[in-house]
Amino acid sequence: MLRRITVGLFYLFVFAYFFEAVEFGLPLHHTTLLGGLLVLTAAIQPRINFVRPPAALRFFAAYLVACTLLGIATGGNDGGDLLQRLFVFTQLLVLFWITYSLTMSERVSVGFVVVLALGSLAASATQLSGLTSTPVDNSAGRLTMLDNDPNSVAVTLSLGLLSVIGLLFGQVKPARLFQPFALLLCPLLLLIAAAVVATGSRGGFMALGAALVTLALPPASTLIKVRNSVFVAMGIGLLCWFATQSDVFSRRFERSIDSGALSGRDQIYPTAWEMFLEKPLFGWGPIANTRNLSARLHVSGRAESQFGGHLNLQTHNQLLYVLTATGIAGAIPFVIGTWMCVASAWRARSGSFGVLPFALVIAVIVACMSVDAIYWKHHWLILAFGLARGHSLKRENARDGRAVSEDAGFCSNPLTRRQMARGFDG
Repeated sequence: MLRRITVGLFYLFVFAYFFEAVEFGLPLHHTTLLGGLLVLTAAIQPRINFVRPPAALRFFAAYLVACTLLGIATGGNDGGDLLQRLFVFTQLLVLFWITYSLTMSERVSVGFVVVLALGSLAASATQLSGLTSTPVDNSAGRLTMLDNDPNSVAVTLSLGLLSVIGLLFGQVKPARLFQPFALLLCPLLLLIAAAVVATGSRGGFMALGAALVTLALPPASTLIKVRNSVFVAMGIGLLCWFATQSDVFSRRFERSIDSGALSGRDQIYPTAWEMFLEKPLFGWGPIANTRNLSARLHVSGRAESQFGGHLNLQTHNQLLYVLTATGIAGAIPFVIGTWMCVASAWRARSGSFGVLPFALVIAVIVACMSVDAIYWKHHWLILAFGLARGHSLKRENARDGRAVSEDAGFCSNPLTRRQMARGFDG
């Protein structure tokens, strides 16, 4: 019973994240309240909800230690900013741990994908209907959800769109219920795609496009790969058509191609790289790096109007953020932990979810190329999901291998492990 409550709270938390910017007048923010309840109920059964920490989590914890030490050494706790950042990152690692533990179960993983799909559909409907949409400052025509970061909104909706594709055309069990009506339900994909384009987020658009390409990479026959490639090409073509129908999206891409305008990133990236080269080993500290970046761009007189006097100017690239904050010392464990999640999601392609976990992970990784997603909740939810599905498949294969070996021991004419697993009788 308690396990079901924990899983239910997990689903509620994931769904509520799509509406994180909505205020319900509660003493605590609704995602904070649900997250706290989730941790409390999970802690009652630690052996189930906090399984042995995977190696990736331990590497991310090593990055947290590096942030703490370097932040203290650089005096980054001025005004309590460092303490707040460390507390938030610790919460995200706990969320990563719980998500990994729960989604090791295939049943919970199926529910997770369904909730992603439902949350994205609900958020897209409320945004396009005008209930939750608000214009982005200084960007005529761009829409977001209640002043939330449009890049974050675009990536979150993209994750839901990929989940809908997985449910309509994938291998997960609920897909059997939806697949007979796949063509009738395809307009749901168009609804989410329209909401993604409405944000005007080029990074979110590229993340979705990259994830769609991975759907053509299942571990299957050449014929199936060709079929998937055709469908993926059609999907990307339709997505591009949507983008061309949006004036704001077309203008943003045209400015990027014609004049190289990247909302200041063309000046942020080289400046951040210069900072890393100045302190390559230990960086500037997790607070001092963004403050120093802001000071350099403003003091030098470059693009002051674009950045609007932000005290903490983000690097708009997750790897650059890590390198400038903690140098190579912190980047090594962070990159290793991230790579473990990507590799595990890749291995999960032969599992019951097919290529979906890998596509979701690729979406958040590509998004990190244009934003600092290190404090996005869905970033850690998806990395944990991809890691769990690969580890779960590995565990199932090991268990099946042991069963095959035991059965083969009673056979006078032992079969190969593959034959036993497939049920051949020799």
